[in-house]
Amino acid sequence: MHDACLALPLAQLHLPEALAAQLAAVLAAQALPGVRAEAGLLAPALAALPAPVRRRVIRGWLLAGGATGLTDKQIRGVDALVTGWRGQGGVAVGSSLRDERLIAGRREGILTMWREPVGDPAR
Repeated sequence: MHDACLALPLAQLHLPEALAAQLAAVLAAQALPGVRAEAGLLAPALAALPAPVRRRVIRGWLLAGGATGLTDKQIRGVDALVTGWRGQGGVAVGSSLRDERLIAGRREGILTMWREPVGDPAR
C-alpha cells in the first residue's frame, strides 16, 4: 500500500481528514530515512514525495531542529525551497533562541538550518 499511496496525491484517496493526517504521518516517518542528509534533508528526494507527506517531513525536521510555534505559512515557505527553488533566501521559523533567529534554507540541494543573531550587536 505504501508505494500505491505515494503514487497518488492523498486527496485522491478520498479519506476522512483524520485518517488522511494519520496516513501522512506514517508515510512521513517511512520516507524520512530516504530524505535525510546528516542534519539536513535532500531537496530532490523531498520533491518526489506527495505534498502532505513532504510538509509533514519538513515539519518534523524543523521541530527536531529547535523550531517552535510553527505556522502553515512557515512550513509552506520551507516547502517552497524544495518545490519552487529559484535561489531565494532562507525562511525564519519560530524558536526559543534568545537574541538569535532560526533559519531554514537550501544549500547545494540540501535543506539546512542555521542561527543568525538579531537585535543590537553592541549589546
